[in-house]
Amino acid sequence: MTITIDEAIQELTYLTNSGPPYPDQPRIDAARLGIEALKRVKENRETIPTKHTWLLPGETEKND
Repeated sequence: MTITIDEAIQELTYLTNSGPPYPDQPRIDAARLGIEALKRVKENRETIPTKHTWLLPGETEKND
């Protein structure tokens, strides 16, 4: 399965906002950290010019 960063952020946000947090609180916290990390990767890619963008494992290129 492959996914874009935007799709991953959307799915992780849904996961963290649905259902009771306990007893899965560590997973919810990890997902929230992942969301913030993906946002940072996305922001860096948009603001720092590079010749080539290396995709994360499982990531697909965004189809605009």
